[in-house]
Amino acid sequence: MGFIAMVLSMIAGLVLISLGFYCLKRRKNKLYVTLAFLTGIASVAVSVWLGLPA
Repeated sequence: MGFIAMVLSMIAGLVLISLGFYCLKRRKNKLYVTLAFLTGIASVAVSVWLGLPA
């Protein structure tokens, strides 16, 4: 269960970070870009935390 959560969290975080970069290049809403970056970074941080040995 923990491995699946770690992988899904990493994939979701990378998708959100790339979505933030895409919207930043297209000059979309700054709030949306900021939320995508912060959520993506938090998701990647959670997946790294789940991957640490106990």
